[in-house]
Amino acid sequence: MGADIIALIQHLGGPAVVIGHSFSTGSAVVAAAQAPTDVLGIVLIAPFASPPKLNPLLAVLAKPVMRSPTLWAMYYRSLYPGTKPADFGGYLAALKANLRQPGRMAAAAAMANPSDDSARASRSRARCPAWIVTGSKDRDFPNPGGEAEAMAAVLAGPAEIALLQGAGHYPHVQLPADRQAPLGLPGADGPCLEQGCHPTPSSPSPSTWSTANARPPSPWRR
Repeated sequence: MGADIIALIQHLGGPAVVIGHSFSTGSAVVAAAQAPTDVLGIVLIAPFASPPKLNPLLAVLAKPVMRSPTLWAMYYRSLYPGTKPADFGGYLAALKANLRQPGRMAAAAAMANPSDDSARASRSRARCPAWIVTGSKDRDFPNPGGEAEAMAAVLAGPAEIALLQGAGHYPHVQLPADRQAPLGLPGADGPCLEQGCHPTPSSPSPSTWSTANARPPSPWRR
């Protein structure tokens, strides 16, 4: 999908900031590495720094889950600990209906088990600033904060991390207006990703920290 992202940016007359979530964060990294003049920066939400590690029991259970829209929906609920969005029920019903269409579950299973390692190889060439957003209760990671730090460490460019307290694997959905770590681009005066959000304060909150000792000027500054 990295090539498709680049093609879309060029078609729309970029450059652009690319946002990826979960497994699709790899596509954002590939785009940043292959087209540095088209990608100003990347926002990686709940990225996997390393392939998910399942114990033998979970590995066995994962196979039927990835074949059944109903079982997937049950697992999907667990990715939203605590309060769920107001429209969660309707969205989940629409998701199940979509996954029942021919080929949908197979495509989801393929995305969860990628054979192409280009995303991992691209990390050392992705030099644009990155913003990594992770939920503190993301059950896909034994240590969500540690997973985010591991991802930041392998990227070539400066990276900032925001750990959203109480959120799961979809922190941008559960806490879209979180005031401690608003979904803004790296740099205190950068533009926000969503209407109505506030710029990141010049003094980082306890849920936000940087992996760069000396950051270069932010490319988002206007």
